[in-house]
Amino acid sequence: MAVNPAVLESTGNVLLEFLQTNDRPKLIENIQNLIQKEEANEFLNNLKQIIIGINEWNIEEVQSITDQISSKIEDSKFKNILKVFQRKLILLLLDQIIEKTDDIELKIQTLLNKIPILTESYILSQKINDALLTKSIIEGHFDNFTILGLFSLYSGNIQNALHYFGNILDLSQKNEEIFPSKYSFILRLLSNLLLKIRFYPELLNFSKNALNLDPDAVDPYQIAFKFLKQAISTDEKANKSPDLALDYYNMALLYNERKMFDQAIHEINKAHKIHEDLGDKVGIINDLILLGTLTSKINQNDKALILYHRAMNIAVDIDLRYKIAQLNLLISNILRDKQNYDESLKYLKTSLVIFKQEQMGSDIDLIAAYTKLGSLLRAMEQVDTAKAFLEKILEVEKKSESKSLLMEIHSQLAITYAELGNQDEFTKNYHELLSLSEKVRDPLQYAHSEYQLGVTFYNLQKFKESLNHLGRALKISHKLKNLEKIQTILQTLSLVYLQLNQQKLAGEIVDENQDIMTRSQSVIEKSSIKDLEIPEISTIPAGIVPSSKPEPPVATPKITEP
Repeated sequence: MAVNPAVLESTGNVLLEFLQTNDRPKLIENIQNLIQKEEANEFLNNLKQIIIGINEWNIEEVQSITDQISSKIEDSKFKNILKVFQRKLILLLLDQIIEKTDDIELKIQTLLNKIPILTESYILSQKINDALLTKSIIEGHFDNFTILGLFSLYSGNIQNALHYFGNILDLSQKNEEIFPSKYSFILRLLSNLLLKIRFYPELLNFSKNALNLDPDAVDPYQIAFKFLKQAISTDEKANKSPDLALDYYNMALLYNERKMFDQAIHEINKAHKIHEDLGDKVGIINDLILLGTLTSKINQNDKALILYHRAMNIAVDIDLRYKIAQLNLLISNILRDKQNYDESLKYLKTSLVIFKQEQMGSDIDLIAAYTKLGSLLRAMEQVDTAKAFLEKILEVEKKSESKSLLMEIHSQLAITYAELGNQDEFTKNYHELLSLSEKVRDPLQYAHSEYQLGVTFYNLQKFKESLNHLGRALKISHKLKNLEKIQTILQTLSLVYLQLNQQKLAGEIVDENQDIMTRSQSVIEKSSIKDLEIPEISTIPAGIVPSSKPEPPVATPKITEP
């Protein structure tokens, strides 16, 4: 096939531009322009067929045509561009599969199929020696490994997720100057994971290796802090203000987990200033939400309400429905704490309408809202209303087939029937909770449900029942090394043991001269808790890894529902 060298070069440039930009309409337009400028020949006819194949998503046809062209062209650079072009079309077809299927396993397998194609494309790009093309392919690797890692994380396969995150970390370290945002992204992600599932030993080991830390380092917060400091350094050097704001936001989350609220407020204010300078309204809303949460934790609820309402005004202005729902829930919580129950209920109902009827909320959002609604109605001494509402939403949620939601509703019903003194219905709903917990396999949700039941029975002065539920929550939390949860449970258990006239044990488990894991182990071994059975639950949730639900401090004999 004799092809004018100038036409060949122009065609190569058109294909190369597409490979650099992924702009399919522009590719078709550029090929059409080439065809119109030149006299008809076999090469241009082949280009016409390529356009038809692309428009019809007939990848096999396009591959066949490009193979024909390649076999008749001697220019090695053009042949390599054609090869990368072929692989790009296959990648686009695989992306279509990923986009259209809801099957997580199929998504993961398709993403895995992309890896060798991307690797081959990268090798070819080195021969073409085009920096923009190489950058585009490396970015494709980043995105592919990121999605693989997140899908693996959501499906509960933390080992695989860490493998893919390790690939991202390796790629980003080698290309930090080209992709500083990718590097800081993976650093923030790893820091965030350490806050959410810090009890997972493989994550700790992975993180220590990534940072070249002493193998004996055990404090996940310090490791998370090092990841974030590295991200801040990268983004400062690259002058990436949006990423720097995210770094400060995540640093505030870390200090919040450490209960170092003044430092957290300092960090979120730095993020807030950047977002205001950038005019980033979504960033500003997120900052105000976290700032309001931190402010409420230092007992400045009136100021927290002001911050939440400021965020609400912006969210309403840009019609950000999810954030409006989230803020209604947060405002409801503050009003409940101020015992303004009627107003609290009004905001909570608005939140539920948006989360449920407008389908803006995830299962985790609905779980939080249902928990708060059951708790609020009981606080209003409308236990019968709570029962009726929970029974109603149970029938609704049975259609959704979300076992996590059903588990939370049965948990709330068990609490409600316990308060009503209906032992049969309590037992029925508790057994449903246990059955669902084995299917959901989320130890954090199970421990939280048992803790809530323990608090309920304590407030009903049924101390032996309280001990049993708190004991199960403690055994799960001890297994997970979830220190914050253990601390909360031990405080409540101390009050229970005082009521059971076991003053010595009550004092030992809150004795801060011993570390918390030692105290937890001691109370399990020395008491009836040792013989309590807990469901066989994996240490990693099967679904999206949830963050630990915050618990109120236990300071009085009457314990507020979480």
